[in-house]
Amino acid sequence: MEAKLILCRAGQVELRDGTRIDAADVGADAGPFAEYLRSVDPNTQFLIALIPDRSDEPVYFRARDVSRQMGVHMQAPVETPEALERQWEDYRMLPEISRPAGSSDEGGAPGESEPRAGGEDVP
Repeated sequence: MEAKLILCRAGQVELRDGTRIDAADVGADAGPFAEYLRSVDPNTQFLIALIPDRSDEPVYFRARDVSRQMGVHMQAPVETPEALERQWEDYRMLPEISRPAGSSDEGGAPGESEPRAGGEDVP
């Protein structure tokens, strides 16, 4: 599974490309968040929401509810605000990976582990 990150900050959802969506517009059927969710393949991708400030948790909960309605899994790690900010900046600096339809990240050699958001390895 491929993780795609979003940032919940200052009453908005921020996407990798810099698009910022006000919390009030997150649920709009024809809005940019719904359009973004339609681009996520729920069979191979999921969302990780970074929330550096607890006051933005309602933004996350609204985005998570909309994601669920559209069949996309979203979760949020518990981490210090500084670590979440660093993780977001690092994510935005990485080149976006595009894969052919039907491809997957799975299939490494037995015993290999893959990193999970949060740093721990999963066998």
